[in-house]
Amino acid sequence: MLPSTWSEGQIVVRAVVAAQTPALHAAVTECVDIVGLDPTFAEVPESEIGELVEKSVADESQERGFRMRSIHVGPAEELAGYFHLMEDVPNAGDAWLSILAIRPRFRRSGVGTTLIKSLKSVLAAQGFRFALARVYLANVPALQFWTRLGFTEIVPHRGDYIGHDLGKPCIVLRASLGR
Repeated sequence: MLPSTWSEGQIVVRAVVAAQTPALHAAVTECVDIVGLDPTFAEVPESEIGELVEKSVADESQERGFRMRSIHVGPAEELAGYFHLMEDVPNAGDAWLSILAIRPRFRRSGVGTTLIKSLKSVLAAQGFRFALARVYLANVPALQFWTRLGFTEIVPHRGDYIGHDLGKPCIVLRASLGR
């Protein structure tokens, strides 16, 4: 089970709560600037973010499930973005990172790198063997980001575990968590 809260360097990671839905929606809406590279960031209704928050809150009591975490930076813990993942998907011991949304003003500041390095350590400590992330081929900056962080193995995959197929060429990258 992914911890509900942890910190690493400049970031604090927290389990999401329903009251954060408007702020999380605003954060992903700010990411619309990269929709040409990654259609995941097309504008979505706030209700869709609310459904993801509800699912995460409901799954918190389960040993394995869907987890959504907000990412905060600095003494004021300003919202820098969020991520969600599914535990034991597609296989037992896997953690599928289904989205990482970093608000534009926090990109290239080390927030994403610090988060993913920390998340890999946290997942390994929880007994996970692999972390996976889907990356659209047009999103060269994301491909560079994920491969720099050890997501270098391409794995076969069909479909989308979060319920939609955006019809764009993508690959699934996997990183060993050292277990």
